Amino acid sequence: MARIPETLRLGIIDAHITHWTEAEVVNGAAIVIVLGYGLPQLVTHRATYQSLVAAIIQLEGDLPALRAERDGIWGISPQDDDGVWFRLTQYKALVRARLGAKHPLARTVPNFGELNISRYLTITQQFIDHWERVNAGLASPLTLGAFVLASLTVARGSRDAGLPEPP
Repeated sequence: MARIPETLRLGIIDAHITHWTEAEVVNGAAIVIVLGYGLPQLVTHRATYQSLVAAIIQLEGDLPALRAERDGIWGISPQDDDGVWFRLTQYKALVRARLGAKHPLARTVPNFGELNISRYLTITQQFIDHWERVNAGLASPLTLGAFVLASLTVARGSRDAGLPEPP
Protein backbone atom coordinates (compact mmCIF):
# COMPACT_ATOMS: atom_id res chain seq x y z
CA MET A 1 0.00 0.00 0.00
CA ALA A 2 1.35 3.41 -0.93
CA ARG A 3 2.05 5.96 1.76
CA ILE A 4 -0.30 8.88 2.10
CA PRO A 5 1.51 12.08 1.05
CA GLU A 6 2.36 14.31 4.01
CA THR A 7 0.27 17.20 2.66
CA LEU A 8 -2.89 15.06 2.64
CA ARG A 9 -2.63 13.31 6.00
CA LEU A 10 -4.37 15.80 8.30
CA GLY A 11 -7.16 16.28 5.78
CA ILE A 12 -7.71 12.53 5.55
CA ILE A 13 -7.72 12.17 9.33
CA ASP A 14 -10.17 15.08 9.61
CA ALA A 15 -12.44 13.41 7.05
CA HIS A 16 -12.33 10.19 9.08
CA ILE A 17 -13.17 12.09 12.28
CA THR A 18 -16.13 13.79 10.55
CA HIS A 19 -17.37 10.49 9.14
CA TRP A 20 -16.88 8.69 12.46
CA THR A 21 -18.77 11.42 14.31
CA GLU A 22 -21.68 11.16 11.85
CA ALA A 23 -21.65 7.35 12.11
CA GLU A 24 -21.90 7.53 15.89
CA VAL A 25 -24.88 9.91 15.59
CA VAL A 26 -26.62 7.50 13.22
CA ASN A 27 -25.68 4.52 15.42
CA GLY A 28 -26.83 6.29 18.56
CA ALA A 29 -23.74 5.14 20.48
CA ALA A 30 -19.96 5.21 20.35
CA ILE A 31 -18.33 2.98 17.77
CA VAL A 32 -15.21 1.14 18.88
CA ILE A 33 -13.30 -0.46 16.02
CA VAL A 34 -10.57 -2.18 18.02
CA LEU A 35 -10.55 -3.00 21.71
CA GLY A 36 -10.48 0.36 23.42
CA TYR A 37 -9.94 2.45 20.26
CA GLY A 38 -12.68 4.87 19.37
CA LEU A 39 -13.21 8.42 18.21
CA PRO A 40 -11.61 10.06 21.30
CA GLN A 41 -8.38 8.11 20.72
CA LEU A 42 -8.32 9.10 17.04
CA VAL A 43 -8.82 12.77 17.95
CA THR A 44 -5.98 12.51 20.51
CA HIS A 45 -3.67 10.84 17.98
CA ARG A 46 -4.51 13.52 15.40
CA ALA A 47 -3.55 16.28 17.85
CA THR A 48 -0.31 14.48 18.73
CA TYR A 49 0.51 14.04 15.05
CA GLN A 50 -0.18 17.71 14.32
CA SER A 51 2.09 18.76 17.21
CA LEU A 52 4.90 16.53 15.95
CA VAL A 53 4.57 17.91 12.41
CA ALA A 54 4.73 21.46 13.79
CA ALA A 55 7.83 20.56 15.84
CA ILE A 56 9.53 19.05 12.78
CA ILE A 57 8.76 22.14 10.69
CA GLN A 58 10.14 24.35 13.48
CA LEU A 59 13.29 22.23 13.74
CA GLU A 60 13.84 22.31 9.97
CA GLY A 61 13.75 26.10 10.19
CA ASP A 62 16.02 26.28 13.25
CA LEU A 63 18.52 23.58 12.26
CA PRO A 64 20.80 25.68 9.99
CA ALA A 65 21.16 28.35 12.69
CA LEU A 66 21.77 25.75 15.41
CA ARG A 67 24.43 24.04 13.29
CA ALA A 68 26.12 27.38 12.59
CA GLU A 69 26.10 28.19 16.32
CA ARG A 70 27.56 24.77 17.15
CA ASP A 71 30.27 25.09 14.49
CA GLY A 72 31.07 28.61 15.70
CA ILE A 73 31.80 27.29 19.18
CA TRP A 74 33.35 23.91 18.42
CA GLY A 75 34.78 24.47 14.96
CA ILE A 76 34.11 22.28 11.98
CA SER A 77 37.29 20.25 12.52
CA PRO A 78 40.32 20.14 14.82
CA GLN A 79 42.08 22.38 12.25
CA ASP A 80 39.58 25.24 12.73
CA ASP A 81 41.66 27.59 14.89
CA ASP A 82 38.62 29.39 16.31
CA GLY A 83 37.01 26.25 17.72
CA VAL A 84 37.20 24.29 20.94
CA TRP A 85 38.58 21.21 19.17
CA PHE A 86 41.60 23.15 17.88
CA ARG A 87 42.37 24.36 21.40
CA LEU A 88 42.12 20.85 22.78
CA THR A 89 44.58 19.56 20.17
CA GLN A 90 47.12 21.83 21.90
CA TYR A 91 46.22 20.55 25.36
CA LYS A 92 48.40 17.41 25.47
CA ALA A 93 51.60 19.19 24.46
CA LEU A 94 51.01 21.94 26.99
CA VAL A 95 50.27 19.46 29.79
CA ARG A 96 53.54 17.68 29.00
CA ALA A 97 55.42 20.97 28.92
CA ARG A 98 54.01 22.10 32.28
CA LEU A 99 54.09 18.77 34.17
CA GLY A 100 56.86 16.94 32.36
CA ALA A 101 56.42 14.06 29.92
CA LYS A 102 56.85 11.41 32.62
CA HIS A 103 54.17 12.80 34.94
CA PRO A 104 51.21 10.37 35.23
CA LEU A 105 48.71 13.06 34.14
CA ALA A 106 50.75 13.76 31.01
CA ARG A 107 50.23 10.11 30.04
CA THR A 108 46.47 10.06 30.62
CA VAL A 109 45.31 12.94 28.41
CA PRO A 110 41.97 11.97 26.84
CA ASN A 111 41.87 11.03 23.17
CA PHE A 112 39.38 12.53 20.74
CA GLY A 113 38.56 9.23 19.06
CA GLU A 114 35.82 9.66 16.50
CA LEU A 115 34.86 13.32 16.64
CA ASN A 116 31.12 13.54 16.04
CA ILE A 117 28.25 15.34 17.68
CA SER A 118 27.07 12.28 19.59
CA ARG A 119 30.37 12.19 21.51
CA TYR A 120 30.80 15.92 22.25
CA LEU A 121 29.55 15.66 25.84
CA THR A 122 31.60 12.56 26.65
CA ILE A 123 34.85 13.88 25.17
CA THR A 124 34.40 17.33 26.64
CA GLN A 125 33.69 15.96 30.12
CA GLN A 126 36.79 13.77 29.92
CA PHE A 127 38.90 16.84 29.12
CA ILE A 128 37.23 18.89 31.89
CA ASP A 129 37.89 16.15 34.46
CA HIS A 130 41.49 15.79 33.35
CA TRP A 131 42.09 19.54 33.24
CA GLU A 132 40.77 19.90 36.80
CA ARG A 133 43.27 17.27 37.96
CA VAL A 134 46.09 19.00 36.06
CA ASN A 135 45.21 22.40 37.56
CA ALA A 136 45.19 20.86 41.05
CA GLY A 137 48.79 19.72 40.48
CA LEU A 138 50.09 23.07 39.20
CA ALA A 139 51.02 26.28 40.99
CA SER A 140 49.03 28.29 38.40
CA PRO A 141 46.20 27.01 36.19
CA LEU A 142 46.91 25.60 32.74
CA THR A 143 45.91 27.96 29.93
CA LEU A 144 45.80 27.53 26.17
CA GLY A 145 46.28 31.17 25.27
CA ALA A 146 43.05 32.85 26.31
CA PHE A 147 41.31 29.45 26.40
CA VAL A 148 41.03 28.15 29.97
CA LEU A 149 39.13 25.43 31.78
CA ALA A 150 36.20 27.80 32.30
CA SER A 151 36.05 28.34 28.50
CA LEU A 152 35.70 24.61 27.98
CA THR A 153 33.07 24.37 30.70
CA VAL A 154 31.05 27.17 29.06
CA ALA A 155 31.34 25.46 25.66
CA ARG A 156 30.09 22.21 27.19
CA GLY A 157 27.22 24.06 28.82
CA SER A 158 26.24 25.63 25.52
CA ARG A 159 26.23 22.20 23.90
CA ASP A 160 24.50 20.63 26.88
CA ALA A 161 21.73 23.24 26.99
CA GLY A 162 20.93 23.04 23.29
CA LEU A 163 20.86 19.33 22.63
CA PRO A 164 19.66 16.19 24.34
CA GLU A 165 22.05 13.75 25.96
CA PRO A 166 23.11 11.14 23.41
CA PRO A 167 22.00 7.52 23.89
